[in-house]
Amino acid sequence: MPPDDAVVVVRGGPIAAEKIVEHARRQAREFSYRNAPMYSISVSLTVDGWNLDALLAGPLSSRSTFAVSTAGTVRAAGFVLLPTYEAPHCDLLLTTGEYREADALLSLFVLLSRTRTSAEGGDRMGVSIEVDIPCDPTQIDHTGTPWTFLDEAARPERILQGAIVVTGDAEDPVFARVISLTQRPTGVKVHLEILPGDPLEYVEAMRRSHLLTA
Repeated sequence: MPPDDAVVVVRGGPIAAEKIVEHARRQAREFSYRNAPMYSISVSLTVDGWNLDALLAGPLSSRSTFAVSTAGTVRAAGFVLLPTYEAPHCDLLLTTGEYREADALLSLFVLLSRTRTSAEGGDRMGVSIEVDIPCDPTQIDHTGTPWTFLDEAARPERILQGAIVVTGDAEDPVFARVISLTQRPTGVKVHLEILPGDPLEYVEAMRRSHLLTA
């Protein structure tokens, strides 16, 4: 492992305390650490050949905003970085998953962004977006795929195995295929396969081919 100050810690957006809390509480429903609920969020590290450009093109490709810090800064503030499954993914552990802690964590990061528009120049400004089921596309488990809970869906009856759904969040929605629904002690766990590309690119392709006329 490189020195702490040489390792960049990258968190995909939305970069907001409410999202940190939402994702940490979801994680704590499913996982424990040292006999206690594991409040944590997913981050990516510049280790094992991964640099920032590779992270933005890979696991963070669907995120229009992201924030960066260093492993040294995060650890010096008392947070734990727990390697999981496979690089570059890592869990950043929180103690309580409360807003005060989320604010303290975000103060350690520098917020950055990139413009995400469709292939023909459209964007989502002024559009009210409702996802079918929210998830953090970078929040993975042992399967290597993102997951969430069925009871977070706007309309749970639409979340069926094999269905195409809109997931992520209103800032950066993405298409996904539902891989599986599994009953867990705290609810039904939904695994998702994130589909490549911006949803607007699919819409524009459908309009060009007259599959979508509205």
